Amino acid sequence: NGASRHSAAGLMASTSQLESMGLVAEREKPAPPIFRLSHLDRTHSRKWPSYNRCVNDAPLNRDKTGPDNFGADFTWCMTAISWGHGIKATAAQLMEASTKARENGKRYAQITAENAAAVARRERSRA
Repeated sequence: NGASRHSAAGLMASTSQLESMGLVAEREKPAPPIFRLSHLDRTHSRKWPSYNRCVNDAPLNRDKTGPDNFGADFTWCMTAISWGHGIKATAAQLMEASTKARENGKRYAQITAENAAAVARRERSRA
């Protein structure tokens, strides 16, 4: 019948009796789904963040001569990952959007996207 019963020297109570007396803890809510980057690699139809906005919002570079393009690239990747884009797709799109990525090559774009994904994963696990 599914009711839990405990007996001790002739005393018995059903789960419903214990619940009515406030002696049974509430059921735990299911944990939120795990953030799986592999599933996100299949997301191609989503919109990409504005690269220009990331550049415009970036702090100045060390020499104070312009925006910190690495910071803009990293922020853009973090946003893309958090919007559901995968690492591989984000790196490829970064190559199209960023002059710095084109200058430094695919490895730079891949590492930047991987690092952004790692930070996004850590931040999500803290939430």
